[in-house]
Amino acid sequence: MGRNIFQSSAPLAMLKAVKKVVHENWKAREAFQFWQEEKQGEAK
Repeated sequence: MGRNIFQSSAPLAMLKAVKKVVHENWKAREAFQFWQEEKQGEAK
């Protein structure tokens, strides 16, 4: 999982999304949507 986070185009957003799945029991689809939104925010 580490390489998927650190080689992501938005590593901070990926880390936040993984945290949501692991600690907040989010579904993968919800976390993916969250990641996409956070990724947009990182790009700005």
